[in-house]
Amino acid sequence: MAASSSSSISSCSHSKQPPENDDISRLAPGISKDSVLLATNSFADICECFNEQCEQFHRVKHHSGSISELGHSLSREGSQPIDGEEATEDTDLEQDACFVIEENNTENHDDDFQSASEDPSDAMSRSIEKLRLVEEEQEDIINNEEWQSKRKHVFILSEAGKPIYSRYGSEDQLVTMMGVMQALVACVQDARDSIRCIVAGARRWDLVFAIIIADKQLVTMVRMRKYSLHPVDLHLILNLVSSSTTSFQTGETWSPICLPKFDSSGYLYAHISYLDDKCNTCMLLLTVNRDEFFTLSECKKKVLERLQRYRCLEAIDVAIAEGGCRVSQIGIADLRHFIYKSRSTSQFVCAKYEAPYTIDAQWERLFSVYQRVHHRIHTTSRPLKILFYVGVHETILGWVTSGFELYATFSPLVTKPVAIAAVEKLLRWIKREEDRLFILKSLTF
Repeated sequence: MAASSSSSISSCSHSKQPPENDDISRLAPGISKDSVLLATNSFADICECFNEQCEQFHRVKHHSGSISELGHSLSREGSQPIDGEEATEDTDLEQDACFVIEENNTENHDDDFQSASEDPSDAMSRSIEKLRLVEEEQEDIINNEEWQSKRKHVFILSEAGKPIYSRYGSEDQLVTMMGVMQALVACVQDARDSIRCIVAGARRWDLVFAIIIADKQLVTMVRMRKYSLHPVDLHLILNLVSSSTTSFQTGETWSPICLPKFDSSGYLYAHISYLDDKCNTCMLLLTVNRDEFFTLSECKKKVLERLQRYRCLEAIDVAIAEGGCRVSQIGIADLRHFIYKSRSTSQFVCAKYEAPYTIDAQWERLFSVYQRVHHRIHTTSRPLKILFYVGVHETILGWVTSGFELYATFSPLVTKPVAIAAVEKLLRWIKREEDRLFILKSLTF
């Protein structure tokens, strides 16, 4: 710690106070109910996340995580087969058999009562043969060229999925297809949504997260609805990309990755590729399906084509070159540096280091002072909401509310009232620029 013995730390109990709660909620920039990341309260929470992993690994064998839940959801919904390809998933066959058995039971009641002297294996063989014949009959009409050539089909079915009317073909031959229709409707209704259309003939991409990273920073992320990414997991992804730059630059990479806060009991599979020749911008497409490399490779090509069309990659390069915001552009006297974190979105803004913090030794010393102020504010025995640090080289105002956490650095002669007034101006500036400084909208699918 580089501060001399003349430095001091005090809480603001008298003199000028920060704005009241109503003013705080109005000034707090970066607030978003639809966050792209899971919210954490402070840096201490991120540290605790790593300690929790030891306990989680002991519960892995009995834990049903997000990945297994996603896999079960995808298998339950089923993917639409590609033209000319037959569905072979066990879950689909089980659903088909269920619908067929129910239909057979309504027409052949005598088969429900087998003779006590009948060999059970014979009864099972006969039942399997009946199922096979009915399934073949249903496949015949669905694959029939004349039936497929009809431009418009009309189907009416009950809430239980029972066929009531079909414009073409026999309703009895469409039991399976109508059962799948009802299953799709039920899945959407469970999510408190309504189905508008079903697009068949192309396989759906089984994406969970699509992430674009540049210069070790998150540019944007698209995620599956109801699934969010924890900051700890995002740090793991950033470290993976930054530590393997050489290997990822050679082409498209397919790699399993464990995100412990998302699900410590399994893996996601990441398609990793750079989008420009300079290797500044990297995109990761994460899925639960280990066999989706070529599908996601095609997805990457389509995304890249649109990014190039709208010159998005050039805009990212410009933002990287500018290097973030500068306090000299804000116009607040004696403000040297600041770090602002939005607690609802788990995102922070850090000003670029300027004079007198232009060499490594100076900004490393400043960062150590930030650590001291942060530790004192978050002391469990006596946590503080606002703290004013006075040192030989600078003064720092630390301020924590339910919406944000702020650390602002001033010249050493700045008093507490002046620092609080300057921070209020700083908050108003961040509020005006929040759309540029934060990712406030989370895109979902």
